[in-house]
Amino acid sequence: MLIERLSDIERINGLEEKFQKMTGIEPFNVSSWTVSEGFKKKFLQCFHPPDAGNAVDYVYTYSFTEELRNRALIKLGVRAEDVDAAMLLVLPNNTIAIVNTVNLLKLCGYRKVCIVNPAYFSVSQTLRSMGISFSTVSMERHNGKYSLPMNQIQSGDFDVVWITSPVFSTGVYLETTEIEKIKTLLKQGYVVVADESFALPGRELVREIGIHQNFLSICSPHKSISCNGIKFSGMITSEEYEDILEQWVDVLCGNLPLSSHLALLHFLSDNFDKCCKVFLAEMKAARRAIQPLLEGIHHTTDWPSAGSLLTLYFDNVPFAYTKKDTFFLDLMKNTYSSILPGWLNGFGPDTNLCFRVNLALDGILLRQSLARIVRYLESL
Repeated sequence: MLIERLSDIERINGLEEKFQKMTGIEPFNVSSWTVSEGFKKKFLQCFHPPDAGNAVDYVYTYSFTEELRNRALIKLGVRAEDVDAAMLLVLPNNTIAIVNTVNLLKLCGYRKVCIVNPAYFSVSQTLRSMGISFSTVSMERHNGKYSLPMNQIQSGDFDVVWITSPVFSTGVYLETTEIEKIKTLLKQGYVVVADESFALPGRELVREIGIHQNFLSICSPHKSISCNGIKFSGMITSEEYEDILEQWVDVLCGNLPLSSHLALLHFLSDNFDKCCKVFLAEMKAARRAIQPLLEGIHHTTDWPSAGSLLTLYFDNVPFAYTKKDTFFLDLMKNTYSSILPGWLNGFGPDTNLCFRVNLALDGILLRQSLARIVRYLESL
């Protein structure tokens, strides 16, 4: 069975190729997960990873010393006094972390998961493949802020709630009131999984929630600063799951690539902090540059957002229209640009058209494309 989201992306890519063949112009996709050459150059000038050892020996998550893992836990936000009660599972990437998390839910006998959209597409696919029942609910958005739909969650016969922080593709972090809702769910016996792969260092939920037997966080510090070639994903949870996770990781992941070992060491170095500063400065400059381009009466965005992603919302473009090939082809004909619409990430019809913008693409092409896109969509 094919995966609808990936098929839809292939369809959009095919339309972009069709447009390029017709016009000789490749449409610039403002939602792409790549980065600009300018950003890449500045980042790599700063990026100096340490020596991670040889490329021959096996390395597993349990190969790291307790001292090294404790340092990583603390830098990921675990309080020093809670380190002995915590465990860190080091994995190559967020996708494999999701697989190991879902497997843990299955082994522990959890029955039904509430996925709070928007969310990464592989969560539902992994639950489905492992035979765990799930349903989706949507975050509620008001004035550029998101809130958890507690009534839907608590009335849905769920025992697990899967959230994404920051809200997927928006860069919007949960406010204190929402974190208190998570604490309430934990007190009521729900398991809460937080996919925080885009959470910037210092914004991890474990800093507010602490270590709890029903709370599991998935972090990926390098991913959050748009470094994807060298990265690791860290699962943080209670130490009571250590044995089961470290045994099953051999089945579901195997040994770590050298790049993940290197990424963990780099994360603990001062150079990671320097790279993070460069990233944040570049994203701040990108936001400042595009903000004047995002003017109009039919669209909004979430200016409290942070990081490389933000989402634009157009109230005048019907949701159903954005599902059609003609929408994308007309967009390309009028703007020489393309997007990945929010419905790929779980945004529902109540948002009409929305799409994410990758600020790590900043440069003349992104700015010109955004100006044309906004002008065209505002005119519909």
